[in-house]
Amino acid sequence: MDFSTPAQLRQQLITALGTELGTYTTGSGQVLPAIVTIVDPNSKPVHEWVVNGLQCLIYYPLAKGVPVFGGACIREEFQIRLIQHDRSKTCNLAYRRILSIHPDCQVQSQLPQTSIIFEQWNLVIPQFSKLN
Repeated sequence: MDFSTPAQLRQQLITALGTELGTYTTGSGQVLPAIVTIVDPNSKPVHEWVVNGLQCLIYYPLAKGVPVFGGACIREEFQIRLIQHDRSKTCNLAYRRILSIHPDCQVQSQLPQTSIIFEQWNLVIPQFSKLN
């Protein structure tokens, strides 16, 4: 499934993850889907928000120019982090749902749940755009 912006990818992931996607509860009590697009990789979502269930962080892509016959294209790698805040669940089903719409999605790393951290999966979805 093609997309060209982080916002389009976000909408695709909301749909694909469905009931697997958790929620944020803001300080004012508003409940939002637990998915956010992050421009600065050193920043984190708002700390006052309470996370329930699966959290999905989408980082702005890293772009690389790739020469191709008769022109060039840009390969952008969209980094996604899944964090499962429900200790009775894993990120596996969420990854399968993402894989169903983005078969080229790859797992970069996995951190298992421990007594002090939640399970986390780091994924990459490549996207190619022809320039000429």
